[in-house]
Amino acid sequence: LVLVFHDLLRARPLLIKEEKKLSSIKHLLFALILLFPLALAGFFGQLSMSLPRYVIGFNINTEVLGQIGPALMAHVFVNTFAQSISQSLLPGMAENIKDNEPKRAWNRMLRVALKLLPLVLAGIVVSYFFGPFLVRIVFGSSYELAGAYLGLLSLSWSFRAYANLFNDMVLGSRKFLLYFALQAVSFVIYLVLVSGLWYPFGLDGVVWGIILGSVVYFLLTLFVSRRLSHPKVVNETEMHSDRNST
Repeated sequence: LVLVFHDLLRARPLLIKEEKKLSSIKHLLFALILLFPLALAGFFGQLSMSLPRYVIGFNINTEVLGQIGPALMAHVFVNTFAQSISQSLLPGMAENIKDNEPKRAWNRMLRVALKLLPLVLAGIVVSYFFGPFLVRIVFGSSYELAGAYLGLLSLSWSFRAYANLFNDMVLGSRKFLLYFALQAVSFVIYLVLVSGLWYPFGLDGVVWGIILGSVVYFLLTLFVSRRLSHPKVVNETEMHSDRNST
């Protein structure tokens, strides 16, 4: 809806104002349409964050959902925070990839990942040992169930945070359809794990489904981003053409 009723409508008058040719307008509209997979990918990403609430609310009861709510809120908050950090790296990484230096972009991303590792590990430790106390202080004794699961969910949000970071290789390479495919596949696996483990294990199964789904998401993004980190090989025809043009 944003694409149709905002972006496309604003693109034409802006370009006409700048006295651009009609071909430029068509080019921009086509570029906006190419970005549409990002909107769908964002939809799957948000749905993944909401899925555990649906499973718990419909299959167990809303009272349990309310008790574990703060832990699920923390999971969403950390995921959003991680996305903000990773997006700040996109311009530099995209420039490296455009200059056919994906290894440089990969090394930049690894440096940030290593710098964040102490913070991630500290968050896991604090969540495990002080999670129940923090939840009880902030939300009250009625939410002790959330404190009990906060340590486990810290494992999940740690893997998902790094997955968001590795996604920069995909976005920086402008592989928007690949990014959409990653989000869609990981969501389906996430859905199967969260829903499937609920039947034999109840609430524990939902929490472990969240963790395993985040691990799968992390492994998928790690594999794809590592593949994209190899520089493109220039073939002999392109080299010969470059020499002639020189």
